[in-house]
Amino acid sequence: MAPKAYPSKTANDFVFNKGIDDVRPEVFYFTTPEEMETSATNNNLTVIKNVGVDFSFCAKAINAMSDEQLEEWMVLSDVMSQSPSCVGVSNHALLICQNS
Repeated sequence: MAPKAYPSKTANDFVFNKGIDDVRPEVFYFTTPEEMETSATNNNLTVIKNVGVDFSFCAKAINAMSDEQLEEWMVLSDVMSQSPSCVGVSNHALLICQNS
């Protein structure tokens, strides 16, 4: 049932309404930073930090960067990972919690 091109209505429905991948629903689960934090607090955890850990959909572009560009990319990536407004655009996130 995989769509031939993205974006598509099918992909959007799976991701936004079902929280799963349209091609490999048994592998990928999509969520938001807010949903992660709500789930944690509902389970008696205190959220300490919610950070994004990767911000690029194009590894080829990163691999093609000069050393200077890569150094600047790392600065940008570090800033983005610490910004609450950027966590939701990360491919993956790390939610650090403490038992309440």
